[in-house]
Amino acid sequence: MSQELARFLLAAGYTADAGGNVNYLLFVDSAKSFLNCQHWKGDTLAKQELLVESVRPNSTAAYFVTPSEKLVICITPSSNLTSYIYDTDDREWVEVDDSPLSNYAVHASGKLAGSLDDTGRVHIFFQDSSQRLISLISIDDEWTSTTLPGSAVSGTPISVLSSKDGLLVYYISDTDNFIHVAIQGPDGTWRDSAASEYTFIEEIKAFCIGKDEFFVLTSNNALLKITTKGDKTALGTVKNGKFVPETVEEAGFSVSWYSWSGCGNAEYPGYSGIGGTADRYRRW
Repeated sequence: MSQELARFLLAAGYTADAGGNVNYLLFVDSAKSFLNCQHWKGDTLAKQELLVESVRPNSTAAYFVTPSEKLVICITPSSNLTSYIYDTDDREWVEVDDSPLSNYAVHASGKLAGSLDDTGRVHIFFQDSSQRLISLISIDDEWTSTTLPGSAVSGTPISVLSSKDGLLVYYISDTDNFIHVAIQGPDGTWRDSAASEYTFIEEIKAFCIGKDEFFVLTSNNALLKITTKGDKTALGTVKNGKFVPETVEEAGFSVSWYSWSGCGNAEYPGYSGIGGTADRYRRW
């Protein structure tokens, strides 16, 4: 499980099929800036495919599998959003022509995340050129934008949980360097609060959300466990895509984080008011 967590933290994005049998992990080729998708069945790499030939180096992306289509939203080399759909007839990925997404500029170090809500609508979250966190929702082939509350550090990782109760967007705040969560309530409004009391002095690449804890990958490839109360445990490092434990005790540490298939009923970090099932998760 620790090796699987390392793969997910290194990925530019991921999702799973409807049955949770195949994990789709996105990676940006460091040499050519291709966006590739790896198909994982457990610990077995079953397939790899090219999705997009040119994306921004070291960027993130969102991959959606719906009953009607496969969709990828990514960042262009010029730092604008764009989207690709899978053409089942030609069996190739095709860029969506004249997509209004191209009107949205991403911060030079900004990341994006995506999620389907419980009705199947596509949501995108990204940090714009003014460093604001922006929510985009697709309704009837149109995109509606909302500026989220709170203020994020430049280049913050963004993680999204989607449940029947609403969307939760996790990021690192520039007011206190805590992990914060912006929560969308049933009426569609957003509110912001701290989800952990740990003050990051490390530069963070990515994090995954667990119950009352976060699994964090730093810019130095250290893997940390951060609790909601602010406690930190060094679990090890990630080298050449593999988890290397800090001690023998950490070699087989137990990992439970929210994924596409969910982890059962739980109260999410920073939001004790929800007790539903986290049925979708994205980390970007």
